[in-house]
Amino acid sequence: MPVLSNVLLKRDDFLTTPEIKDRIRSSSHYGSDGTAPQDAAALLFFRTSKQRTWLVATPHRLYCILDNLPKDRANVNWSLGKAELFANGQFTAHIAVRDKAERPRTGLLDLGPKRNWLLTKTLFGDQPVQEIQAFIERAMAGAP
Repeated sequence: MPVLSNVLLKRDDFLTTPEIKDRIRSSSHYGSDGTAPQDAAALLFFRTSKQRTWLVATPHRLYCILDNLPKDRANVNWSLGKAELFANGQFTAHIAVRDKAERPRTGLLDLGPKRNWLLTKTLFGDQPVQEIQAFIERAMAGAP
């Protein structure tokens, strides 16, 4: 019987984009820049039937949020301040996408000091590094 009650209590769908953006409130770094979650930008970069991973960017901070159905929660896994991504107004963080040998549709994303995050290649065109960098630059433009 515990298995049945476990199934009944778990959510059966992923959070919406606005709900994902709202998760930045749970970060210990949230609030330092005054950005409302609904004004943040969101980019889905990994998708399976059980997990989704997002980048959520405000003008001052980049967050990584994992929405995990089996664990029935979405968490901020990490965040990076603008100073960790930009120098003198220029994007300087290292971004790389590598193949994951045993999974042809999946890659590994390195973003600054955050390494080996699963990435779904089909969510991007031929140049995922440039798409991710452009997303970050647009979302964080103009803030000191």
